[in-house]
Amino acid sequence: MKLKHFVLGLILMVMINQFFWLSTIPYNQAPDEWSHFWVSRFILEKGYYPKYLKDPVDGILKEGDRVTPAFNGMPPLAYLTQAGFLIFFNQLVSPGNYYLLGRLSQLIFTPFLLIGAYLLAKAWFKKSGLVKIFCLMVGFWPSLTFLSSYINSDWAAVCLTSFFIGLASYFQSRPVNFKTAGWLGLSLGAALLSRYNAFIVLLLTTIYLIYRWLNQKNWLAILGFSLSSGLSGGWWYIHNWLKYHDLLLVRPFYQAISLVRPEEVRNYSLAQFFQSGWFQTSFKSLVFSFDWNYRFWPAVFYGLILVIAIAVSLTNLIKSKARFYCWSFIAVSALWLQAAWHSWRLSFQPQGRHLLPGILLILSLGFFSLQAWLSLSLALLVFSLNVYSLVFQIIPTYLVLPRSGVYPVLDYFNQLQFNRPLIFNRFWLMTYLLIFVILGSGLFLDLIKVLKHD
Repeated sequence: MKLKHFVLGLILMVMINQFFWLSTIPYNQAPDEWSHFWVSRFILEKGYYPKYLKDPVDGILKEGDRVTPAFNGMPPLAYLTQAGFLIFFNQLVSPGNYYLLGRLSQLIFTPFLLIGAYLLAKAWFKKSGLVKIFCLMVGFWPSLTFLSSYINSDWAAVCLTSFFIGLASYFQSRPVNFKTAGWLGLSLGAALLSRYNAFIVLLLTTIYLIYRWLNQKNWLAILGFSLSSGLSGGWWYIHNWLKYHDLLLVRPFYQAISLVRPEEVRNYSLAQFFQSGWFQTSFKSLVFSFDWNYRFWPAVFYGLILVIAIAVSLTNLIKSKARFYCWSFIAVSALWLQAAWHSWRLSFQPQGRHLLPGILLILSLGFFSLQAWLSLSLALLVFSLNVYSLVFQIIPTYLVLPRSGVYPVLDYFNQLQFNRPLIFNRFWLMTYLLIFVILGSGLFLDLIKVLKHD
């Protein structure tokens, strides 16, 4: 199977898997889903984007007993995408199911994640088998799947940042003209409109590109990149500065957090922060956690992954002298520092989602010098844990199921009623499962075949 066909099949398979997750998890059973969804519902109902600090007043959103900072001061791309789905398809579902449309809009960004993984792996890994295995691991990394299954702006940031990193990796050793640099700049601009926790990775990747073009005296590439990224993503920040004299609009947001969530503003000393458990919980969340980040796998899974990660990273650090590995290591380290500083000084959130914009670089550090058979073993472990999470964690947690001989899979489908809207009903879910099994069988057989030849 050609590499491009493999990636296309994998994209479809990953999206079907994400569809099962987003169909299963109840509304608002994930961090801040209702407040993220409020932005797109406001656009549907009012016909315009909510005005900062006016819709709602002082940037504090109240709905029943729930109070939270409003997210309409954050970059708008994810919310505009969700609103677009609501505007075009709201007649197809009842208002109580609008959240399913908001979640479904997340899948628009999924191909960018896997195309970015493909471009990065193609640029740095010599064997096509390793490229396929790397894409498989990225597509079924459990914390990524959970992030894609509820309404937020993080998923757009992860996918678009990964796409930009993939393009930068692919073109770092290839000639870049004005037009190509413009496309690179457009991908950066889109990522800049997603979420702020991706900024450090975007900045370091941009510096990496500009440094290479300066050495090559490629002034046209620098010009095309700068114009494109500035026009596509810079307008939001220019608007913020001209209207509010605040480039990022984050100061009122964190002031609102201190009012409505005072427990997140810890004012730790550095010693207290290191003793808070932030690093351990963030690592576990980076791998997988769900339900407001307090439900986890059994500890043995995290211990196994941590041991593998340490062993592989040390091996690569000793063996590798490649420029790419050094860049990845610096970017991942900077991402950890940014996330730690955010929790220490602004809002204490031991959550792996703050690290996920650099997931391609994090995983590539482990793939850099692994043998193909070991990489495939790790990818199959990740795939198995993803399925385990859905079948034995997500479904039993949120659905009350009677036991049967094949618990809980058949009970899951038997419980779903035909009155669910359109593509979410039982018939279509069974169809997606069949496609998933057929695609998965074909892709895994192709992987085995490729590894024998590699």
